[in-house]
Amino acid sequence: MKRARKILSIIAVLAICVGLVACGGSTETASSDLSSSGSGDVEIRPPYDDGSGDEVEKVDNDHVFEFEKSDLTITKDYVIVIPAGNSEAKLSAKDLQEFYADKFGFTLRIVTDNTAETEKEILIGKTKRADSAKDMKESDLKVSVKGKKLVFDGGHDVTADMAVGKYIRNVDVKDGKAITFALTTDFRTTPDVEGLEDYHYKWGDEFEMDGFDHTKWAFRLGMSGSPKNKVTYQKEVLDVADGRVKIHAISYYDPEDPNVMFMSPYSLATNETMNFLYGYAEIRARVPFFQGAWPSFWGGTATSLYPRDERWHAEIDVFEIFGTEDTVVPNIHKWYDDYPYEVIYNTGDVRHTTYKNNTDKYKKRTYVYENPENLDWEYHLYGYEWTPTELNFYVDGEKYCSMDIVNSWDLEPDMSMFHLPQYSQFNCHVFVDDASYTPNLIHGNEQMLPACYYIDWYRLYQKNDGKSKIWVNTEDLSYKWADRYPDAKK
Repeated sequence: MKRARKILSIIAVLAICVGLVACGGSTETASSDLSSSGSGDVEIRPPYDDGSGDEVEKVDNDHVFEFEKSDLTITKDYVIVIPAGNSEAKLSAKDLQEFYADKFGFTLRIVTDNTAETEKEILIGKTKRADSAKDMKESDLKVSVKGKKLVFDGGHDVTADMAVGKYIRNVDVKDGKAITFALTTDFRTTPDVEGLEDYHYKWGDEFEMDGFDHTKWAFRLGMSGSPKNKVTYQKEVLDVADGRVKIHAISYYDPEDPNVMFMSPYSLATNETMNFLYGYAEIRARVPFFQGAWPSFWGGTATSLYPRDERWHAEIDVFEIFGTEDTVVPNIHKWYDDYPYEVIYNTGDVRHTTYKNNTDKYKKRTYVYENPENLDWEYHLYGYEWTPTELNFYVDGEKYCSMDIVNSWDLEPDMSMFHLPQYSQFNCHVFVDDASYTPNLIHGNEQMLPACYYIDWYRLYQKNDGKSKIWVNTEDLSYKWADRYPDAKK
């Protein structure tokens, strides 16, 4: 029996690996070539047909870029130089320090640019050294070799950090030669959305380093599973690699529980790391659109950094995809916790109410893509603006829906929970027939799995208006998930 279980476990692992390759991802990381076939020996999903009669191989080449290999080799006598007082550059320096310690066995010193200049230096950001660029655009980054110096430049701390992350992921550790490249990114300190010019970058993650940064992200059971759908935070369904968060819902065989058919991830959330009040939050993401897939970007009234009123709490759904091929659905809810709403208002055992239109001004609608043929392989921008009066929802910079958060839509007039801090979270579930909510079931459509939800970045912008606020906890929380993430970024 033990031997049989071991064989079945191996088969399950192989099935997961084949499935993840079908997402256009890879079972390896830190590679400059992220392309992979959309189908292997086992066809996981049908190839895309553009109507020309020729099958088009689906390949996710996002984050593939050209770089050159130099003759410079970093040795243990190098030092990392950062601008004095720049805490963001210090974090980037620690990432690079840990990389060389882990891969090459030596620990580089980190010093500020107030120290005397030496010949062998690695410069990060806008240091006082002459070799650091001082006038780059905020969206630009560059890694160059100048004499014996390795220089990481960026027009902003975020792009300088991106340069470090891209470097680490693409260096060939076999020969240790430094690589050089220059890129223009889509990073902006104000969102590239008409009407939101007064917002400024406050917090975010570009996901350039492999493995989650657990000073920014936590796992929480925001959506429960079912006997057929196992919920976990294992790397098979929740990981950071190739410059993206990779969230998968997969077919899964559990040798210990034959009832399990699927595996879905815990919520990836900021509930313990970042809560905010008002602002514009946006992601660039590749979202699965097919029958049975249930990806989402949502938030709830804060629970950790800003404890909530337990009487009821608010939920903001930036989007959910309810197993359709083209439709993005936003919504907001009131969840009644320690509050007898069902008794007072005779609603039975329903614990929540959903937004309804109260005026002609606020007409709730969805966003429907016009050309969805290859949609679950495309990257798009999804965002929402949260103000003291309304919520506005965007796709690719287009505002398509507004919701009033001043006037109540149900019999409880209180709307205060929509004016308390919230956290953000992401999920990728599947609709199974033994769950409490069962539209567009995955059953009969399992060949479309894995559902691949890839997030390129998350950025939060806020106004300097005295009303918008942010709470940040920088404690490293990786110890909570050390059994699955022993290499979690510190």
